[in-house]
Amino acid sequence: MAILYLIRHGHTEPSGPDAATWGLSARGRDQAGRLALAPFWESVGCVWSSPEEKALWTVQPAVERYGLKLHTDPRLAEVRRGSEWIEDYEGAVREYLSGNGPERWEPVEAARERVLECIQEIECSGQRVAVVSHGLLLTLYLAALDGTDPFELWRGIGFGRVAVVEDGRLITHFSDPLEVS
Repeated sequence: MAILYLIRHGHTEPSGPDAATWGLSARGRDQAGRLALAPFWESVGCVWSSPEEKALWTVQPAVERYGLKLHTDPRLAEVRRGSEWIEDYEGAVREYLSGNGPERWEPVEAARERVLECIQEIECSGQRVAVVSHGLLLTLYLAALDGTDPFELWRGIGFGRVAVVEDGRLITHFSDPLEVS
């Protein structure tokens, strides 16, 4: 039985047009501390994370508290979007998730394929695993599981929130980590 705790990184502090370089805001650091108190960590065997600092900083307090092995995998990094600032980010995401959008962004199929491949390998470990990644990438993964409208799914993934997937089925939608067991 494969159980995954999918975690979206904490709230970020924009520090320029390239979101891949943003760190956690004060709110994001608080979310990371709160995440480390979640009861599900007692059963987690290891953590897989995006190599982006905001993801690593989100999970670091839990890794230290529970002495967990932390693996990074570039396939868990956010959808590549280039470094230009996007005024209507929600509109760009809507276009992207419908398969039409923005020209410089990583193709939906490529991003979906890499996250599905990565998570399939993680599930084969047979452990309960925490996976720390990003809103768009986690959306592509979950939409591939059950055909949920990806844009609405994306809109429902809050920063520092946790979802539970068991045997390839979404059991608990993204919610407060202290409510996830």
